[in-house]
Amino acid sequence: MAFIYQVILQDSEGKPLVDTTVRAYAYGESSSAPYRGKNRTDDSGLVQIEDSKGELPDNKPNVKLKYYDSSHGKSLDLTDKHDSRDGDLWDFGTYRITADGPQKQAKLTQKSFAGTNPANLNTESLQRRVTELEGIEASLNEQLAAKTTEATEEKAKRQELEATQQNLNDQLQAQIDEVDREKAKRVKLEKDLEDKKDEVDQEKDQRKELERELNRLRWEASSSQKKAEEDEKKITELNQQISELAVQQGADTSLTDFFEGTQEQVEKAAKNIQKKRGKFRLGKVQMKIKALPVQGGKSLKFFKKEEMSEVSSDSLSEIQLELSPNQSGQVTQKKTMPDVSNYTEALALRKLEALGLDIEILYEAITERHGQPKKAGRVVRQFPSPGKKIEPGASAMIAIGKPTEP
Repeated sequence: MAFIYQVILQDSEGKPLVDTTVRAYAYGESSSAPYRGKNRTDDSGLVQIEDSKGELPDNKPNVKLKYYDSSHGKSLDLTDKHDSRDGDLWDFGTYRITADGPQKQAKLTQKSFAGTNPANLNTESLQRRVTELEGIEASLNEQLAAKTTEATEEKAKRQELEATQQNLNDQLQAQIDEVDREKAKRVKLEKDLEDKKDEVDQEKDQRKELERELNRLRWEASSSQKKAEEDEKKITELNQQISELAVQQGADTSLTDFFEGTQEQVEKAAKNIQKKRGKFRLGKVQMKIKALPVQGGKSLKFFKKEEMSEVSSDSLSEIQLELSPNQSGQVTQKKTMPDVSNYTEALALRKLEALGLDIEILYEAITERHGQPKKAGRVVRQFPSPGKKIEPGASAMIAIGKPTEP
């Protein structure tokens, strides 16, 4: 036995849905839904599916129709409720395919008036049909109003969701802007910190330069003090020698012999100073002498120490002398100060001592930096500077780098 399953499909505007595939499945109360056949809708939207597979399943057999929805690309359930069954024909009525799915349509076909001759319809029958149609129209209007309300509510919900989404987007953008501002602040702080580090490094370098200058001034002051002490000592020794000479003479001495002898003693003292401390020179020598003029003032009589008590101080004359040693004949071979920068302490001492220099060593704080030459234990500064002319016995200073404590 062959069964026929028919249904009419319309689009959302009520126009026939043409060339759409519809499939039929049959199932019983406890059985699955095996496939029974398929067909395509014609120009009127009508499709009839012939089932030649034989009897339907027992136990309340039923038929389900599915249609192919091209917008979703797959088959969707249409209905499993038929309007009527006339022998082998199963009529499922008319369905309008909308965005919300299949919608069952009221059946207003010629079949509604089957077996009725229009000529035989009386006023009562027509009125009944009109009432039925009005009821159907009212039902359709109610459904339309419900759908319209539902659509309005859905639109309101959609608008509310869009507003919420926009609000969230605005909040997100505000947070992104805040993060960007914080990043900019952090970059500025990092730059300021780097600038501060550079300033600190510059201040450290300036402090080290001041320390070097202070050490140099201390060294020069120390050298000047040593020179002044040595000069004072030499002058004291010279005066002592002159005093001893005058006491030893204790007899008449011509002015010429006295002046020449004194000048000779000054010259000898100047040579001794130069020999022992080549950097220093004997300057002017001033002295006061008391003696008794004799031979019309051409000679001087000096008294021995034990004779001084017998001589009246009023009879003695005071003579002031100012003498300068003659250095015109003294020629010293000058040498050039070498560059001992970055030498070790021992190597620098050997280099400078070979020139006959008097060397003073200072230790200067340094900071070792990665990637730069090592300065610890090496000469970081010298005085006099390289290339200066120096004489044997002159003083020199070297500063040795000493790492600071971390």
